[in-house]
Amino acid sequence: MLLFAPLLTSLLLIGAGAILQILKLDLPWLQLLGEPVIALLIGLIGTCLVTRSAIGQQRVEQAITVGFKESGQILILTGVGGSLAATVAAAGLGHILGGFFSASTVAPLLVVWAIAAVLHIAVGSVTLSAITAAGLLAPIAPAIGLDPVLLALSAGAGSLFMVHVTSNTFWLLQSLLGQSVRGALKSVTVGVSVASVVAILLIMPMSLLF
Repeated sequence: MLLFAPLLTSLLLIGAGAILQILKLDLPWLQLLGEPVIALLIGLIGTCLVTRSAIGQQRVEQAITVGFKESGQILILTGVGGSLAATVAAAGLGHILGGFFSASTVAPLLVVWAIAAVLHIAVGSVTLSAITAAGLLAPIAPAIGLDPVLLALSAGAGSLFMVHVTSNTFWLLQSLLGQSVRGALKSVTVGVSVASVVAILLIMPMSLLF
């Protein structure tokens, strides 16, 4: 329980902050601590202090190094994608781009799917590719009357395309299935890619109905 205490503290602070917003109560200090970034930072610092006494400073530093290595490119590329989306919205390019897609809502869904697929093939992160692809075209969704849910579904479908050696999911499934790399490429990569294509083929007709 001591090892889980920092994480539980973060969750409790985030929950308290959400409750304050719902009830519209004014407690500035709790609102500050309840901000997700602040609460998670408190949890991180607490975890480092607790685990240092349990497993030693060296292993804590190794864990932090691995964490930065794994999340660094995701944070950078997610920030770039979010910044580009904000620039598109602030510059009014959403309305300009919306003119190109005003004839059909199918085209932007295919674009989102393709962007997510390419990003996933290059980077190997399902979350990163989906968030970036959806963020790029999110500003034009209101201009063309496109439901944001369909945009998110298209990005999610594209982010599943071609799960291969750059993806942690590929190695997880390869290990669980007990297959060789070649076998996993045949089963996991092909299977998930087919699911991705089938998903976008189902989402496109939905855009004509909703």
